[in-house]
Amino acid sequence: MTVQTKHFIEPSDIIAVRIDCNKCNASVSLAIGKELTLNALAICPNCKRPWLKRGDASIDLELQKCIEAINAATTALDGWKESSKAAAVDGFTFRLEVKDDLAQ
Repeated sequence: MTVQTKHFIEPSDIIAVRIDCNKCNASVSLAIGKELTLNALAICPNCKRPWLKRGDASIDLELQKCIEAINAATTALDGWKESSKAAAVDGFTFRLEVKDDLAQ
């Protein structure tokens, strides 16, 4: 017999994004829905090693877009659920499947 477990989340289940230092393993969690200051992520707060390359090749703009997209998806889906209920439409639930780290 084979047993398979799958893990699903809704965008509203995402409460933070976590960044782990590859050098010292320190971590920083950034709350979703809060204003972010990605400049603070230029270096690890523990070992002071650089995390982000500053300038044109930086990833910080893409990180900001990702977090904004999660916020926008959550807001849009919450609004859609409310309007569906008001219109007596069953609709659907949007979920993301996440990999099971325990299996690795």
